[in-house]
Amino acid sequence: MIEAHKLAVKRGQQYLLQNVDFSLAPGEVVMLLGPNGAGKTTLLRSMTGQTEPDEGEVLLDKQPIQLIPLSQLSLRRAVVSQSVHLSFPFTALEVVLMGVQVQNRTEKTSVSLQDQRSLATRALVDMQVEHLADRMFPELSGGEQQRVHIARALVQLWTGNQDHSQFLFLDEPTSALDLKYQVHVLHYLRELALQDVGICCVIHDLQLAALYGDRLVVMKSGNIEAEGRSEELINPTLLKNIYEVNSHILRHPETDKPLAIVG
Repeated sequence: MIEAHKLAVKRGQQYLLQNVDFSLAPGEVVMLLGPNGAGKTTLLRSMTGQTEPDEGEVLLDKQPIQLIPLSQLSLRRAVVSQSVHLSFPFTALEVVLMGVQVQNRTEKTSVSLQDQRSLATRALVDMQVEHLADRMFPELSGGEQQRVHIARALVQLWTGNQDHSQFLFLDEPTSALDLKYQVHVLHYLRELALQDVGICCVIHDLQLAALYGDRLVVMKSGNIEAEGRSEELINPTLLKNIYEVNSHILRHPETDKPLAIVG
């Protein structure tokens, strides 16, 4: 499990996170929700060891994450950021191959070159971008680039330490995707969680969060305002408090998940 206790992150005199407790268990899909500037990305970066908190701590299986060497940490968790700029003309396949794990800078990976390419191709197929394998990454659309980066993260996990629990953190992975691929990616993450991978996803779409998340965590102004199942959380009072919108809540005809109609 990855867990945070009393996290605080400051920039100058301003708290981006304050007194935040959070956890992610293997096999769980957690959706981080909240308006812009709520602290979602800061929390995700803190949970993955990319940002060191000013107060509190993050533990991976009871060990402080800041004390785990990056080469070892990357075997257990993968991150898909909002945007990654690559200045060199790599192909999509080469970007996915960047996810192949090595134990340290002096060792080669135990995965053969043939198997590396096979895993990268499998990840491209899973993200339905295999036809783009030889295309230059900077030439791809925003949505295509997002799916390539998710494929890279998958390869990182597949060549990582699967003898222990693994975790995948994604920051708005569907922001540039059309509806078809939003559903495809989130359904894929739901299936990945069944393989005992913990999934934490920053997302803005309430409907998709409700449909695919086991637990919703709603943030505002650097604090966690509410968390729980979508059926318990998504209601007009919460949406007014968090997003400052009026809403009506309907129910999905098949799943009975809440559907928020705003306006």
